[in-house]
Amino acid sequence: MLLVEDDPGWVKIVQMNLAGGDSPEFSVEAAHRLGVALELLDGQAFDLVLTDLTLSDSAGLGTFHSIHSRAPELPIVILSGVEDEQMALEAVNAGAQDYIVKGTVDPEYLARTLRYAIMRHAKLASGSTGSRERHEVARADTPENAPPLILLIADRAEDRTLVEDLLKKEPVELLQVSEGEEGILRAQTAHPALILLDLQLPDIQASEVLRQLKEDPATRSIPVIVTVDYFSPRRLQELEEGGATGHLSKPIDRMKLLEEIGRFMGPSLS
Repeated sequence: MLLVEDDPGWVKIVQMNLAGGDSPEFSVEAAHRLGVALELLDGQAFDLVLTDLTLSDSAGLGTFHSIHSRAPELPIVILSGVEDEQMALEAVNAGAQDYIVKGTVDPEYLARTLRYAIMRHAKLASGSTGSRERHEVARADTPENAPPLILLIADRAEDRTLVEDLLKKEPVELLQVSEGEEGILRAQTAHPALILLDLQLPDIQASEVLRQLKEDPATRSIPVIVTVDYFSPRRLQELEEGGATGHLSKPIDRMKLLEEIGRFMGPSLS
């Protein structure tokens, strides 16, 4: 893997997370400038590029485009600071496989994101998949021992913390986002086994998130459980007609949460 990052601290963090241990999954070559990275791409073979967008000799989407144009055959994942998250989303829309926010880096999540980026890119590059097949491809490529991924789309930090606490002992992986637009993109790139969608979002209405998820062939088959403070019978009907596959009232009860998740992910939850 080629890591393009000008912060020595983050270079060390990524190298320790990916190249440590007796049997490292990734071999990491680091470049501190875009110019150095482009030279390495010309002279060495890589399977993946993980890059920051803000470097000493390049900034913004130009960083991504320079790497992508030099090595269009390689999957590119963006390593983003929180302040650059919108730019990272734009890079994904321009062709990057995924992005990782620096504050959320941990070894398991980092390695899993990079591994899936390589597999998705290989399938798409082979021409064997279209948008209708991407979700099925991602599911087929998921390692058998990998925990199922749950995507939580919720604005309030206390709601996200509650769900995290309820699921921390369960054999699942939880990916959290706070806005609807990011939730849609994460569903498209991460292909979760289940989505928990709160109806109170800061950027777009949850009904619009649900509509886009169900209209996209890549995400329409993902079960969506909605959470809200109060469900009227009419609201429940609207949600079901919009494609919701379950609902939970807040504050969320642990047993009810596990029951709903178990309907779609099997009886392995405690």
